[in-house]
Amino acid sequence: MCTLVAVMMSTWRPGTVVTAAIEAALNAPEICSVHVWGYEPTGRAIYHTVKDTSYHVALREHIEHFPLSYLANGNKFAGTDDKRRIKWRAQLCLDMWAVMTEARELFPTALLLYLENDAIVDGRLGAAVARLKQSKAFAAACYGKGRMYMGGGTLCFLLTPDAKPEPHILAYHMVQPADWIISDYSKNTWPIYEAASHGFIGRTHKSTYNP
Repeated sequence: MCTLVAVMMSTWRPGTVVTAAIEAALNAPEICSVHVWGYEPTGRAIYHTVKDTSYHVALREHIEHFPLSYLANGNKFAGTDDKRRIKWRAQLCLDMWAVMTEARELFPTALLLYLENDAIVDGRLGAAVARLKQSKAFAAACYGKGRMYMGGGTLCFLLTPDAKPEPHILAYHMVQPADWIISDYSKNTWPIYEAASHGFIGRTHKSTYNP
């Protein structure tokens, strides 16, 4: 029985990379269904809206009062981003939290394939799923280099029902970018099984960040 459900958090990007990412997931034989929250240009995936929660409202209304000095205390939260970039990355974190929360509520027992909209899965996905099932890990990255996930982007994850990063994402959404938060939660124990590319191989594409 097929139990792998693809979940994509999507915002508009110029070019065709979003279409390619969704179509690759739709064409992967291991995936039962593809669910896209947000921008869905193909019309073929199951569409959902990203919920505008009270946390989203608070971010929009109170970002100007966020104390940047808090990020310069010499701890792991320290950074130099300005408020515009902090707002952008915090919005992504909140969207990721909302999407992961709703997806797990919809599919409480499924293996979730979490994708960003520039992650293009390939023929290695089946082997990645099999390796995760054989391991003792409760999640794995499906994009990256090395043996363990250490915050190298949030492009692609395989999440068993025992993986519950949502509270961690919400707790740190204002002070860390999403890849740092997931790295903290994983405690560098999630294996990496390469099964996706970051956009088109050998070609660049634009970020969603547009200050």
